[in-house]
Amino acid sequence: MLKLRKSDNLLFISRDDREIAQLVKQHLNVEVVEVGCKREDFSDYLHYLEELFGGIATLKFRRFKVRKLPCLILEGRKVFEGPTPISKLYELLGFESKPVSTIVEEAQLYEVEAKPVESKCYKCIFFNERRIRCVIYGNIDPLNPPC
Repeated sequence: MLKLRKSDNLLFISRDDREIAQLVKQHLNVEVVEVGCKREDFSDYLHYLEELFGGIATLKFRRFKVRKLPCLILEGRKVFEGPTPISKLYELLGFESKPVSTIVEEAQLYEVEAKPVESKCYKCIFFNERRIRCVIYGNIDPLNPPC
């Protein structure tokens, strides 16, 4: 149920896989603890985990007094607990987002030539070959279709 990744001083506890993927994608030195329960059921999850496996299974959660998911612990102290936007997380960690480019490139203009449509009733699914007539429009001339 718990997946651990080694780290020096940063611990991130979460249920939502998207949040974990965002952190890991940035190649941060983070120990990620993924919990297999819903956010609302986290306190019950801790209770059952301690009941089944003893206090050693919940030691990491009890040490930092984690009560809600997700939780970020930095250098031994809890930075935040509970739902927090990922942008706020990056701000807390001191990361800057990629600068937005202000250079606007002009779009190239292409010249387009109009061509007459070459449509024949013989390829249409509504053309009845036996009657040589369009089923929809009732057209008799298949070389000059109205569609």
